[in-house]
Amino acid sequence: TWGAFLNHKDDKRGQQDTFRDHFEAKHGHMFTFPDTSNTRFGSHLEAAAELLENLEMYLQFADDVRQRKGTASLNHLEENALKGLEDGPTRTELAVMTLYCEAVSVPYMSSVCGLGLEVNNALEMGPLHAKLLQHICKLIENQDLLLATDADPKLATLNASENWNRPKAVAAVHKLAPELPHFHEILAAFLQG
Repeated sequence: TWGAFLNHKDDKRGQQDTFRDHFEAKHGHMFTFPDTSNTRFGSHLEAAAELLENLEMYLQFADDVRQRKGTASLNHLEENALKGLEDGPTRTELAVMTLYCEAVSVPYMSSVCGLGLEVNNALEMGPLHAKLLQHICKLIENQDLLLATDADPKLATLNASENWNRPKAVAAVHKLAPELPHFHEILAAFLQG
């Protein structure tokens, strides 16, 4: 919903221009929310990480949009976006998607793109896919690799990265984790799926 709210595929809908101006005023540079109306790999995971990393800013932006309107109310799309961010189960889903993005998706794409164009057919990537399966099984068996507040990206990421791609997003998940309903179970189910 936030994708349609802040980066709608129809430029006449959504709040993308207002959001870009708002973001630039707050942070000193332009930012475009991830394109979730596109089928580009990982865009929904990137959006989840972005929302959790800057949760208070997005809640404040929705409130600012409400206050700027003469009716002091949000339209249906905007209201659903705000309700979603305030909802515990939705936050749980966003947190799970963020951890998956950091531990699996980003490192996987980095490995695939790093192989070079001459070695990226599925048959030649068999060892990478076997490693991916082993890594996901490791995360299922030991969720603390992701959930410990001092989780080490070298152990938690597919490519044993020195750093998280978005350390602030991972820190936001760790901060929210104690209040997220059924977090461990949902993370396990997501990884098994």
